[in-house]
Amino acid sequence: YTSNLLHSELEGDVESLFGRYSKRRMREVRGYMMNLLFVRIPLLDPDAFLDRWVGLAGRIFGMGGLVFWVLLVIGGLWSISGRLGDLFDQGQGVLDHSNLPLLYASFVICKILHEYAHAFACKKLGRQAGGGGEVHQMGIMLLVFMPMPYVDASSSWVLPSKWQRAVVGAAGMFVETALGALAAIVWAHTAAGTTVNALAYNMIFIAGVTTLVFNA
Repeated sequence: YTSNLLHSELEGDVESLFGRYSKRRMREVRGYMMNLLFVRIPLLDPDAFLDRWVGLAGRIFGMGGLVFWVLLVIGGLWSISGRLGDLFDQGQGVLDHSNLPLLYASFVICKILHEYAHAFACKKLGRQAGGGGEVHQMGIMLLVFMPMPYVDASSSWVLPSKWQRAVVGAAGMFVETALGALAAIVWAHTAAGTTVNALAYNMIFIAGVTTLVFNA
């Protein structure tokens, strides 16, 4: 009925028929527009690389990694706790044209590590579960024409535990907040006006603020 595939001798509801047709056409148009605004360009198969390094990188997603993450975040917050005024003052120029190259460099670094975090979490937990965890696609996604990296970690859907699937989903934010905390420590202990200080500040902005707003 919804697809207009039923035939009957009785008169149909013409208004309902055209209403369904209009809705279907609108869905097709929206789908086409979304495809234009959400383009994926696969570039490499990272599975062999993940297999090689998951023994080391996968430790992040264990109890030891969690403890280290908590300590790092506490250290980052402690480092900036007495300099919140300086932190907000420096934020006034974060979108200045002279800062945009550093901002974009920070964005690229954070998002690459973000996607690899999803991939390594998927690989490690898939091995633990005895199935799933393969990651065969990584590339660039044009999100409203803005290039950013992506990874296909959809094999995590077969993990038997919802908590394992949640860890894979949160892995990018987990790593980014750790990176933001590390950047906060570097920012607090470097001189204002230096490239290292400016890069660290942009890392805080990307890995801290935007991660919490858009991912959390």
